Amino acid sequence: MELEKSPFEQEVKKVMASGANPVNGYWIGRVLVGDSQTPWNIIKVKNYDIYRDYEKGYADVSSCVLVMDLGVWLKQVWPNRNNLKIQLKRIPLQESTSNTDNNSDFKTTTFRAVPSTDSMKTSEGQDLDALPQSDLEHKDIIDITFQLLDPVVEQARTITVGGTFRKTTVEDVLNGLITNAIQNQTSNNNNSTNISLDAVDVVKPDHQDQKEHIVIPPGTSLMALPNVIQSRVGVYSSGIGRFLQDNKWYVYPLFNTNRYNDVKKTFTLIKVPKMRLQGVERTYMVSGDLLTILATSNATYQDDTASKMMNTGNGRQFADASKFVDGFATVSDNKATSKRSENNFEFLSEDYGQGRNFIQKANDPITSNPYKHYSELAPVNGSIYTAIWDNANPSLLYPGMPGKVLYYQNTANNDSSNTTSQVKTLNAILIAVEISYQLNVNSLVADRHTCTTALHLFVKEASDIL
Repeated sequence: MELEKSPFEQEVKKVMASGANPVNGYWIGRVLVGDSQTPWNIIKVKNYDIYRDYEKGYADVSSCVLVMDLGVWLKQVWPNRNNLKIQLKRIPLQESTSNTDNNSDFKTTTFRAVPSTDSMKTSEGQDLDALPQSDLEHKDIIDITFQLLDPVVEQARTITVGGTFRKTTVEDVLNGLITNAIQNQTSNNNNSTNISLDAVDVVKPDHQDQKEHIVIPPGTSLMALPNVIQSRVGVYSSGIGRFLQDNKWYVYPLFNTNRYNDVKKTFTLIKVPKMRLQGVERTYMVSGDLLTILATSNATYQDDTASKMMNTGNGRQFADASKFVDGFATVSDNKATSKRSENNFEFLSEDYGQGRNFIQKANDPITSNPYKHYSELAPVNGSIYTAIWDNANPSLLYPGMPGKVLYYQNTANNDSSNTTSQVKTLNAILIAVEISYQLNVNSLVADRHTCTTALHLFVKEASDIL
């Protein structure tokens, strides 16, 4: 179907008419040794990549490729490779020009940097170390890949917690431990890097019961705390994720696709016809708390629901450990009688009909924590949908962000002579983001970086997306 005849024509027109977005920019960088403020300027930031795995990760995995003189690399950077910092500064640009946009924010970020050993250029057959830097300055330019480490994340992952907390909820323990641990680390930190969080955002847990006690083993990593509580007591029935992003700590359910109406900031992804809007600068619109995104490139999905159900089952069975302490059986006339329905947890994540359900005994067959077993089945009934967002603004995304995917499906009429189109909706959760800032042209005279972002979504019923 042509875009002009598609059900999304009006939405696309709204995005195009919504005005310029702050997606145009140019990255510059410099290399520092330790706490020195004397930089080694580099020739060009070739690309800057960020991977955010909201399912299994806890912080950004970042890297950049810098273009620099061979002499600076061999004589200055490489000998100090264990004590390097890189500052990246984004200069906002006006739409369709190379003029600086002074109405937008200038962003500077400092990382600890580790160069890739594969980037070490020695030029076999030449003893370059014997040459002075002045002779190497204009001999060659090279691309060097650096892994970038956020100092705040480095400090946060060294924090440990523990203790016994009585008559409390898992939500209070999560909020309290994370906040107190960060505050204590900051007050006791003698290093130049202090940890400061703008907020701790814990999505309301499914487990709301007050517990007599919650025990956190001493020495538990702060990064692992949500997973430890999920495993021992239970927090969410659809998996748990935690992520430190933009000085904000997030704890959220991973595969709950029904949260769209329960949160303020959501997204709507519109899959437009292929190849029709590639290269346009306006690919999104923010209206209140709703982010509308136009997916202008190909979309892919991995629909392995059937195979996952066959391997892991769609149900679980386990005994309630709390019943063994009290209420497992009733005694009458010198006989103990127990009922399976009262002492066992037995559930289906989805009912596939008689003869098709596959209920397995849980790996932990005796437990009073059903949430971890509910979570085992949460990913089974959905699929992974990946869409490309060109000229993106990834700062509008956050871990576990709920949204909807809108696409249209062509359906053949009974006589097969023509087709009709129908808009369909998928509930979605953002589970990973791949961000890439790259030069708009592969040249050292390029004066703009474009941002391409891959959105990895967990969706329901993805078999007819494309």
